[in-house]
Amino acid sequence: MMLYLYDPRYNLKTETTYEKMCRLFVKTKGTLQSYKSKNRKVNKRYYIIDENTSKKQLKEFYSKEIFKDEIWKTIEGSEGQFIISNYGRFKKIYKSIPEGKFLLPYFVHKRRCNKDKQFIKVKFQGEYKEYNVARLVAYHFVDIYYTNDKVIRKSKDRKYKAYTYDDVMAFHKNGLVYDNYAGNLEWLDRYDLAAKTAHKSKTKGTIVAKDAITGEVIGFFRSTRDAEKHLYVSRQAVSDSLNKKWKTNIVAGTYIFEYDE
Repeated sequence: MMLYLYDPRYNLKTETTYEKMCRLFVKTKGTLQSYKSKNRKVNKRYYIIDENTSKKQLKEFYSKEIFKDEIWKTIEGSEGQFIISNYGRFKKIYKSIPEGKFLLPYFVHKRRCNKDKQFIKVKFQGEYKEYNVARLVAYHFVDIYYTNDKVIRKSKDRKYKAYTYDDVMAFHKNGLVYDNYAGNLEWLDRYDLAAKTAHKSKTKGTIVAKDAITGEVIGFFRSTRDAEKHLYVSRQAVSDSLNKKWKTNIVAGTYIFEYDE
């Protein structure tokens, strides 16, 4: 039977095995099986599920998550039917359930960037259809100046640039495209994006950062200082992970760092 690690913060499922989890979390198979049977979180973060876990159960896990500083807003142009939080969560409002019911975002693979990005089906600006979660969160929570249909951003030379909404993109600062917390997003044009992602070009002997759970490469870095700058983790933590000073070597509950030979 196929096993998955389920992260209820993002409705994210990652295929795994007990052998992989034993190495990752430094726990015995029996302990992990107990966590699964009792619906307990591993490392206070992940549930162990299988291919038979129902959508109803996943929604229960997802709904139980609590974010102390979560802020909710009505989605613009939804006629009060949908609300969005600064953590990229959504609810549909019903007359009989004024507090709303959670909607589960889902992942769609985008070939252009070769990544799975989160989408949600809601009503926005009068149109009910599928929307990119990061862009919706950034639209409602990330500071930016709007003038009619133009987006106004200040450049490094203190001059202002005018763009349409479609000219800018929501960039994930920590490299995790499923982490749609508003504080992890910023609006970039294609020139700023190129500068921000220059560190992802692979060169020999650099440091590679990977998502500890999915194994996805987040980026390549010239030094621990470079990794600290882009991923907002301490240089010491990066160094400790590289030198395998901890049992799990997971930094900030998210990254594993290795030297790229």
